[in-house]
Amino acid sequence: MSEYRLAEKPTLDVLTALGYRPLSPEAAMAMREEENRVILKPVLVEALQTLNGIGATDAEAIYADLSRLSDNEDWQRKLRGAYSRKPTGEPRERPISLIDFKHPDRNRYHVVRQFRVASQRPRIADIVVFVNGIPLIVIEAKSPLKATARAEEEWDESATCKPFLQVRTEGSREVSRQIAHYSLPMILAVGFRVRSRS
Repeated sequence: MSEYRLAEKPTLDVLTALGYRPLSPEAAMAMREEENRVILKPVLVEALQTLNGIGATDAEAIYADLSRLSDNEDWQRKLRGAYSRKPTGEPRERPISLIDFKHPDRNRYHVVRQFRVASQRPRIADIVVFVNGIPLIVIEAKSPLKATARAEEEWDESATCKPFLQVRTEGSREVSRQIAHYSLPMILAVGFRVRSRS
């Protein structure tokens, strides 16, 4: 069986079921200015206009600002709301939302497989997840049939599992237990099998 059938496709199926719109690598490339730029420009420009009530000129200028960012910490701050700008016709700067965290249904969700990025050494990510045209998650899907020492070193159970305290009523008494919760998209992407514990 191929890596696509065992790892990529199940991950894509989960993301599609969650509401992510799949784009072909060609469709995604058509939305990028160059192969070394990773933002889906028309998606971001439209989202900026909708989320912030600004015009196309301001949205294009914001895209230009963001496309020059390379520092992950700067991106994180801006994604969390630390980005402001003076829109055309307004007297002062105001916060600009890149993602609407309070109303997730207002965002645009996409997923692309085999996403190529040009650089000194071109790279192709198996799956890239976008919110409002901004790549937020890169998934390297590996076949569970091809377990390698390297994969086992990089990904241990803590990457796919987190214990949560669960409190529930059993009969007339309240019982609390540590229950392991697994991240299904991460498990699919990494290619680990999850064994239930008793």
